[in-house]
Amino acid sequence: MGPDGKSTGLSPGAEVGDKDAGVPLPDEDHVSKQLETERGTAGDSFDDKFDDNPETSSRFLLTNVDAGGAAEGSGESIDEDNNVPHDSFSIFYVAKTWNEYILPISVFGLQVLILVLIGINLLQTNNSQLSNRWNVPADVHPSVRISQYIACLVSVFTADDFVSGILLSCQVITDKSQSVHEGTNVGISKKWEISNLMRLLEGLLVILVSFLFIIQSREAIELWLNFAGVTFVGQLDDVAFLMAKNDFFGLTGRHLAERVVRLCIWRAGRSRMDSTKTRTKRVLVCTALAGILFLGLSIIAQDQSSGKYSCRSITLTVGEARYDSHWARHFSGVYTRSTDRKYNGRPIYVHTQQDTHVLSYCGGKVLRWSVTGEWTDSNVDCGDFTLMSEKTRSYDITEIDALRLYNNEEGDAHIKCNDCRPSLGRQDCSWHGECNTTSLSCDCSPGYFGDSCQFSGPCTELQMNAEFHGIEFGWEKSFHLLRNEGEPVMFYQRPVYIQRLSPAGIFGVVIFDGGRWDVARSDHITSLGEEGSATEEKLAYYLANEFTIWELWDTPGFYISDPTTFSSPVHVPFRAWLSYSDSHIGRLGENEFTFQCSDCATSCESEDAGSCMGHDGHCNADLCLPQKKEMNASSVYRCKCEPGFMGPHCNVYPVEGTLSLYLDYGTGVCGVCGQENIWVGLKSLDGISNYCTTLPKSQPLVFQNSNGTSSNTQVAIMLNITHFSVIASSDIVDGKDLCKEREGYFVIDSFQRSLSEERIHLDYAISLDGVNSVPAMMVDPEEIDCPKTIDIAQSDCDSNPMGVYVGNGNAGGTPFHLRRAWVHINLRVTPFKESL
Repeated sequence: MGPDGKSTGLSPGAEVGDKDAGVPLPDEDHVSKQLETERGTAGDSFDDKFDDNPETSSRFLLTNVDAGGAAEGSGESIDEDNNVPHDSFSIFYVAKTWNEYILPISVFGLQVLILVLIGINLLQTNNSQLSNRWNVPADVHPSVRISQYIACLVSVFTADDFVSGILLSCQVITDKSQSVHEGTNVGISKKWEISNLMRLLEGLLVILVSFLFIIQSREAIELWLNFAGVTFVGQLDDVAFLMAKNDFFGLTGRHLAERVVRLCIWRAGRSRMDSTKTRTKRVLVCTALAGILFLGLSIIAQDQSSGKYSCRSITLTVGEARYDSHWARHFSGVYTRSTDRKYNGRPIYVHTQQDTHVLSYCGGKVLRWSVTGEWTDSNVDCGDFTLMSEKTRSYDITEIDALRLYNNEEGDAHIKCNDCRPSLGRQDCSWHGECNTTSLSCDCSPGYFGDSCQFSGPCTELQMNAEFHGIEFGWEKSFHLLRNEGEPVMFYQRPVYIQRLSPAGIFGVVIFDGGRWDVARSDHITSLGEEGSATEEKLAYYLANEFTIWELWDTPGFYISDPTTFSSPVHVPFRAWLSYSDSHIGRLGENEFTFQCSDCATSCESEDAGSCMGHDGHCNADLCLPQKKEMNASSVYRCKCEPGFMGPHCNVYPVEGTLSLYLDYGTGVCGVCGQENIWVGLKSLDGISNYCTTLPKSQPLVFQNSNGTSSNTQVAIMLNITHFSVIASSDIVDGKDLCKEREGYFVIDSFQRSLSEERIHLDYAISLDGVNSVPAMMVDPEEIDCPKTIDIAQSDCDSNPMGVYVGNGNAGGTPFHLRRAWVHINLRVTPFKESL
């Protein structure tokens, strides 16, 4: 103590001025200059940016210590626990010039970059059908679960940077060769806090990325390999220090490492008990970190066990890759996950139409996901399955690429998860519905249906091109949508259509069987009631609530469609189902029958239904009008076609078919105009704007008679609202048109269009020779005497067919004369109705 009672800064027992008494405390300015000299700050350096402001915080006042490393009289003890971490972050603290900062900043940037890239990759949406925010698998094997908990514990032991970053926060750092004098006002270095913050951030990233790897792992070996890689990245700062210490980065790096070795943490009055407290704090931090990781993993494990990350509903589609496996299509359909039952640690999926059809995992030596038609509440018969996957240990059914038949032959079966993701909104519901956050199923907008709202409709009425041929009862062309309590009846997630047949209580039924559309009769559904008779309401209730796949198998079909996954039978060819076999589809008839949907769209831009066509061949939305049907409580829209047009969307023209002109010049080869050209008849007559067409179009046919005279003959096809007529004349002057002149013509054929409900088919020929008093005669098409033919371009046929026929001249230059001609009429004419 000095005379005034204040400390002199001398060692205990020393007197002021004693040569060996120690160094008296210098003033603050002297210490600052001493620090600048010792730290080598000859000029501007990066270190200046991190120096504490003398006005806001006090500088450390240092005094010499003895060789043992303890300040005499300071009460401070420096031991191994006081050492700062030997890593690149401590190098950042001791760095002085810009080139010395390169190493620690580069190592830190490299660590952060690697860890961030890994984290982004782990959080990206994977290719799996079933994805979640953290890409957690559906479930894992117990061996993987144990490895996950061990990995969490190991990650705590290796999380030294994160734990050190917490414990070293707000600590005073000094050199081992110097000490802060007891009672001195000390401050915390901002530069140390920055380096410690870098250490804390890197350690936190290592823990987070390690945890992501842990919860996403499906195999134990995968877990430990990834975990080892992340741990190595987290130790790059330690590796960089060792490399610097061993001259790998040259003399500068070694000097930086030596500075770090001399650093220590100063704690005034530190005792052995304080060291124990420090260790206790480290244990508490590690325990808290382990508890957080264990808690997070336990929550995820519980969610996996409860099925949160498993698909709730799947669609199995079984095709007919082999002709002898057609029956496997009945296993198609939607399967929903059982909420209270598992088998071999994995979920069981039950068919919505047949609860005996299940998709489950068979363990033991089988190790396959399989589809079986027999099971009980406690057991699945893994020895009797229909479809099976490749060998796998996966807990996620959506990872199965394809299923094969029981005999290991190709089964053409595929699985799709129906769960939608609320984060994607309407996108997962085909933009036609909303994802229900509770059930993860799509709530479809009106006019759409399907597990992903991918189908529009359903269509309310089907129209056929020709009615089915009946065995006992006659069929009609129209089928309407079956409804139960106002809602469409669905089977295999497809609508059911019916028509009432002649006997009371008998209905024709069009129903989907998983891969094809079947046409059956209600009286052949044995479980429906006595002799199968029923009202429409009874039939609707039964098919909606009680009808099963087994009953469909036992119900004989009269017609069957081609294989399809369409939402309705529209545009799918049907054939008579003549015979059936368990090994193959059987024998089918040759004639095809097709359906069209009668619903129309009120806008030409709509894609939900067909557009009504006007007489000009373009969409006319004004023709789509609401109608009220008995089978539907709400209004439906139908096309009100213009006179003469037919079809659900008015796309059947009044006259369709071909008009072919055969020209015989006596050479043995006939020139033909319009053969198999449907456009000649199509659109040429509509009875509204076009009511007459001639053959040939521009000029009559010129026949040279034996007496040297010639005759001009032309044929005309006429259509008006009430009649269809075929006329001919041999008195047409060149350049005139029979449709305009209409004098001296001869009627070949004529009939009233209102006499029939169906289109009238015309198939005959008209013979022309210019010799007989009658210009034309109706003959059988087989009487066309042209064994050899040459097609004439349609443009030439319309302009000058007489002048372009190949061979119209002999070797001497004398032209051949037209001897005979035929017009082959193969047309279908619609009946006349105000609205069809």
